[in-house]
Amino acid sequence: MVNDKMYQRGVPIPDYLVGLHSSPNPVGTIDNGFGDRMAGSDQLDVTFSGVGRHGSAPEFTNFIDKNNIISNKPSLMGSEDFHHLVIGNRRTVYDYIRVGTANVEVYSKAVNEGKLFPFYNHNGNYEVDLSAIPLGTKIGATAILRMFRK
Repeated sequence: MVNDKMYQRGVPIPDYLVGLHSSPNPVGTIDNGFGDRMAGSDQLDVTFSGVGRHGSAPEFTNFIDKNNIISNKPSLMGSEDFHHLVIGNRRTVYDYIRVGTANVEVYSKAVNEGKLFPFYNHNGNYEVDLSAIPLGTKIGATAILRMFRK
């Protein structure tokens, strides 16, 4: 986006920027820290070495090879790209907020089983407790209104 010269092509530089993202934490929790964060990246290099095997089929040794690696997937715009809009942009006041969407009982069960979260973002098993939506909307609207007061 920024590297594609979006600001030079007529997209105005924002004065305020708010990002909201779901989080596998329990409903009612928010994560809102100071400074630049998130794991946006432009490139990821991975090197596989060694021999891959599967416990139920040890005779097969070709689990880790070039034919089983997914590559060249198209990039997607999302909250992970939020940092591209704020780094180097000294004019913008910004905030990035993660809102918990996991059902409290589901989250507690996962923690009791020794898991960090019951599910993870960007996976097919991700669940949203619908009570998180009005809360997340209120949190986002409050953040925007407070930014405007400054």
